[in-house]
Amino acid sequence: MEAGQYCTFAVHSSGSVWACGKGSYGRLGLGDSATQILPKRLQIDGVIKKISSSKGSDGHTIAVSEDGRIWSWGDGKFLIKSFTGVSLDAKDMLLKKEFSDKWCELNF
Repeated sequence: MEAGQYCTFAVHSSGSVWACGKGSYGRLGLGDSATQILPKRLQIDGVIKKISSSKGSDGHTIAVSEDGRIWSWGDGKFLIKSFTGVSLDAKDMLLKKEFSDKWCELNF
């Protein structure tokens, strides 16, 4: 389980991620800004082993899969641009990017 600002994430034993809470800024990773009262599964193509969500911003979450891919969603557009060079706007809710060449260690 991971609690962010106005949102909660659960990582199932299968590695799937489920989210519920306030959906603004794409913080739930469901591809929209709708509030989700009941947990809904994120469409992540990978087995997630770690997840961390910001507590003091408008909602940004990073997850790491078993094969080392990093998944990022929510209002983390400035962090994402610094690592990928990709500018995001409000419609870009889920970004998949492998950072193995940029980060040598992740600490959650």
